[in-house]
Amino acid sequence: MRKLMENKGSTLLNHYPLIGSAGPTGVFDRFMKKIPEAVYIQTINRCNARCVICPYKDTYLFAPTEIMPLDLYQKILRELTPEYGGYIGLYLHCEPLMDKRLPELIALAKGMCPQSHVSISTNASLLNEENSEKIGHSALDSITFNINGGTKETYERMMPPLKWDTTIGNIKNFLKHYKGLKEINYIKTNANAHESEYLKEIFPDVTVIDQYWAVNRGGSVAIDKPVDAKNRFKSSLKKCKQLSTNVSITSDGSILLCCNCWQKEVILGNAHNSNIIDAWNDKRIKHHDHPVCVMCR
Repeated sequence: MRKLMENKGSTLLNHYPLIGSAGPTGVFDRFMKKIPEAVYIQTINRCNARCVICPYKDTYLFAPTEIMPLDLYQKILRELTPEYGGYIGLYLHCEPLMDKRLPELIALAKGMCPQSHVSISTNASLLNEENSEKIGHSALDSITFNINGGTKETYERMMPPLKWDTTIGNIKNFLKHYKGLKEINYIKTNANAHESEYLKEIFPDVTVIDQYWAVNRGGSVAIDKPVDAKNRFKSSLKKCKQLSTNVSITSDGSILLCCNCWQKEVILGNAHNSNIIDAWNDKRIKHHDHPVCVMCR
């Protein structure tokens, strides 16, 4: 991502250079970047699925609906600056299509951060004809479909109350409209690990990412998987790429330590009254010794 920014002539790297001295995280601090490679924004805190591998059903489900104010969303984009050449994911702990403003939010992100890569990750159950037209013809750079089963039976067991026929039909129809980058995110557990090949047959022109096992989201959800399954976020107990590359911001403006802070266990600041780049670089809080980090498997 640094090379990508340099190729685009970003002035951000001059303003926020790499950290060169050791801090609370020790040697790993040398690899911390002042500019996040990816920014994930929760524009709404709702989801229509109750996935087995997801803590939503035990966290946000019981919270009141919250929609990120448009002025806060624009403040975040302004602080990234027009030169930001990283990834902007309009999804975090939610189903982005539940925000009716999504086409407008995509347009704003590309308009205010034109060098960025804007993406959504969706379960596609709400990607009906109307939404397909709007999203398919938007400035969206890429889309990820979350499908955790290769058959109707497994899918509907893994992602209740979503329906296999609706999801598969929606995606097939959407692909008629959308010519950008697309992929399927297939997260494995012991219950579905053998079925990703079926999706490759159904969608031969879509990349299926199936090498990752589910994680317990900092201890927020139990996962049935092999004891030696690799954690997609950690290279070791003390090295987590989330802290060195990504910033996650919820609909109320909370800047999370990590996307696995589903219960907002560690908050770096709030985007309402803090600059997101400054808050993300606060080494007093941003380290790997929090209980949520230790419990992440």
